[in-house]
Amino acid sequence: MAYQLAGVNLIRIIEHVERQRFNADDPFEFSDFNFVKLYRLRKQDVQNLEEMLQPFLPVHPRSHAIRNRTKILSALRFFASGSYQLDVGRNHTVTLSQPSISRTLHEVLGAFNTTEILNRYVHFPNTIQELTNTRERFSQSTRYLEL
Repeated sequence: MAYQLAGVNLIRIIEHVERQRFNADDPFEFSDFNFVKLYRLRKQDVQNLEEMLQPFLPVHPRSHAIRNRTKILSALRFFASGSYQLDVGRNHTVTLSQPSISRTLHEVLGAFNTTEILNRYVHFPNTIQELTNTRERFSQSTRYLEL
């Protein structure tokens, strides 16, 4: 459909309106120092994390679905800053709305909380001796006398 308005043709596309995205910089092009400052992990660590979480992140059939790398980076930035409002919203490398960040956090945390990942990386002392050894190592490494 075309409308004539003040000499300008306005074309209304009803079939499909493609959502415009901001052209965000690729965070992997940042210097190593700035990358670690933003995400608290090295680039290689983030790539390893992406490979590890890939099988556990949901697959969305939409053509404009948020990429897993973006999900992971936005979650890491949230963890590093502690708040969406304080930092993630004005971060030009993650151009997501607050509701999108919330959904992304839910998905990434769900991937972290899978049994395969938890059993691989999270260990709790099972005996009194293991607990005592853990306390002693912590005390020595932090120079606390007692817990």
